[in-house]
Amino acid sequence: MSQAPARVRYFLGDLGATALAGTLAAAAAAAVIPAGWPIWWGMLTGMLIGSLLSLPFTLAVSPLLGMIEPMLQVMSCCMVAGMMAPMVAASHPATSLLAIAVLGAGCGVATGVAVYLADWALRSSGSE
Repeated sequence: MSQAPARVRYFLGDLGATALAGTLAAAAAAAVIPAGWPIWWGMLTGMLIGSLLSLPFTLAVSPLLGMIEPMLQVMSCCMVAGMMAPMVAASHPATSLLAIAVLGAGCGVATGVAVYLADWALRSSGSE
């Protein structure tokens, strides 16, 4: 029996969870951090907010997807999305919360694909 359907299910589950986590982290960071803050303070605070949100989110999805793989993706994504949201809000003050949430989802998809490709490269290089 092939493990391909299970791998595809886990990949799509991890990708969906990471996109949702990025959405939540970006929206939370944009909602909490004032647009008038200096960009470096906003980025650092957004990363902190993303890191704090990633733990309960990882615990929520771990019964379905496992603990280690989603944790790496969700933590990385939440930090990136939390950092990106204040940067975009500071440079474009009229950006809506929906646009920030879509940006967070994009960060989640990009992070998920990057982690998958890194995993694939590591697995294929050691198979010789």
